Amino acid sequence: MLFRSVIERAKEAGVPVIVLGGKTEGCANVRYDYVGGFKNIVRHVIGEHGIKDVHLMGGVKDNPFSQERVDAFAQVLEEYGLPFDESMVSYGEFWADPAREAARKLIEKGDLPDAVICAVGSHPFVPPIKGVENARHALEAYKDLSVLQGKKVVIIGGGAIGCES
Repeated sequence: MLFRSVIERAKEAGVPVIVLGGKTEGCANVRYDYVGGFKNIVRHVIGEHGIKDVHLMGGVKDNPFSQERVDAFAQVLEEYGLPFDESMVSYGEFWADPAREAARKLIEKGDLPDAVICAVGSHPFVPPIKGVENARHALEAYKDLSVLQGKKVVIIGGGAIGCES
């Protein structure tokens, strides 16, 4: 496995190895409480802003990481005595075009929720990887649409960068 061979070569060369977001034996591991951080984001939107009609724009359907967020979303809604069903979740597949399409479909339904919590990726750092220009936020779909004019909008960072802040 390439990952393991890179770690072994780094150790042989005396280079410290730090694994972010995972757990690898013999390495320094930095783990994130994605579920706890995401629950706090949902609690903030509901509790602090008084928003009861909430929609989740998630990553990939049936992806374990995405499903953790859907489960956390449902659990927090339950904490507040709010109902949950699958129609409250859209999937942007962690990619620009599917996220835009999911956002457009939500808008086209006509009955917009009071808040959309987007858990589709982040933007503060764009690594120099071929094809990365295709990764965008679902929020881009809302930029030029008048549907949000005069509406209250809450934007909160999440993930490895925002959940801890």
